[in-house]
Amino acid sequence: MFRDVLSRIEGLVSVYGRIEVFGIPTSGLPYAEKVAQIIGKRLKIVPVVKLRMPSLPFISLGALSTDRLVLNNDAIAMLRIESQVEALVAEARIRLEEVLSRAPMPTVGTSHRIDTAIIVDDAVATGFTIRCAAEWVASRYHPAHLVLACDAIDEAAEAALAVSGRTVIYGGKFPAHAMQQRRTSGTRIRL
Repeated sequence: MFRDVLSRIEGLVSVYGRIEVFGIPTSGLPYAEKVAQIIGKRLKIVPVVKLRMPSLPFISLGALSTDRLVLNNDAIAMLRIESQVEALVAEARIRLEEVLSRAPMPTVGTSHRIDTAIIVDDAVATGFTIRCAAEWVASRYHPAHLVLACDAIDEAAEAALAVSGRTVIYGGKFPAHAMQQRRTSGTRIRL
């Protein structure tokens, strides 16, 4: 499926001007490296991590970057874990520091602008991580066009991201909220 994504991105090169490729650690980086390679660009890493509970790692509670926190308030309320959010953010900050120590942030001048930013992840279930990454990139590079690319996307996340005016390119869809449906202690959780 990702071959289709790569073909569509190759087509963007002639349409949009200066393009930069950004990858979301860690699972999005192999995909982002392929995108950067086909368009001849150096990969930049977006310092963003998912906010998650260790006991329910498949449920996205939001995302954290170096300067922003995006919360999935619906999931937090449904799970009744409002009192744990501060500790979960602290744990995410530790993981973010690990990302930064392995992959330094790209240097950005105050007037650095690019025509198009392509932000790549492996899959988009809720959209919180890629949205946080897009906000981080937009605040630093001020791209005229933001392209969000992934191998698979949840139907609801795709609709929410498309409303934002961003171009969303994906290899395939999975049914609405399929990534959040898991069995945990005999209880089916559906967000």
